[in-house]
This record gives sequence, structure tokens and C-alpha cells, in this order.
Amino acid sequence: MEREIEYRTSLKKFVRNAEEYYLWYRDELERFYKLKLDKVFPEMEESIKEWMGHLKEMKNFSEKRLKELRTEMEYLNQGLNPPYCYTTKAFSGI
Repeated sequence: MEREIEYRTSLKKFVRNAEEYYLWYRDELERFYKLKLDKVFPEMEESIKEWMGHLKEMKNFSEKRLKELRTEMEYLNQGLNPPYCYTTKAFSGI
């Protein structure tokens, strides 16, 4: 029981951190689009586009991770194992 409480507490922290990362990347990306820095600094256009691409990638990754963590928390709250506990590559024909 104590391990489950520790796990639940850790999972809540992971969800909170994932939300913060997602919001930060989303806001940063939004800010870059609003400022249109590639138009203000044409000599840095390539670097700015690379950075924006990185921000998009990280936003998508953090959004996916947040969704996974929320699903895991939902299953834990219901007293069930998360879906990944039931998926195995042993029988997938690899």
C-alpha cells in the first residue's frame, strides 16, 4: 500500500512537470510566431526556423507524454493496470 501511495505521488509530480513543459513549449512557440523574428532578423532566419522546428517537436513530444501520464493516472485511480502492461512484443510476430 505504501509503495502505491509513493507511486501515485510520483505520478502526480510527473503529470505536473509534463503540463509545465507542454505549456512552456506551447507559449514559447506562440511567442515566436507573434514576434515574427525571422522577418525582423533576416540574417538569422535559418537558425530561427530550426529553433521553431525544435520547439514544435518538443511541444508534440511533451503533449504525447502528458497524454500517456494522464491515461496512466486515470487507470491507477480506477485500480487498474495501465494499457502498456498488457501489450507485449513477444507475440507480435517479430
